[in-house]
Amino acid sequence: MVMMRGEDMSGVLATDDVARSVLFAFQQPQNVCIRKIALAPTKQQP
Repeated sequence: MVMMRGEDMSGVLATDDVARSVLFAFQQPQNVCIRKIALAPTKQQP
C-alpha cells in the first residue's frame, strides 16, 4: 500500500522520507563514515 504525503500516516514514515535519508548518506564524500541512521516520525505536517 502506498501512502501519499497528504494522508494521515499515524506515525509511519513515507518511503520517500526513507529514500531521501539513504540518498543523503550515499552522497557524502568517501572521508565521511555514517555508521547508523535512526529515523522516526515526528507527526509534524510537511
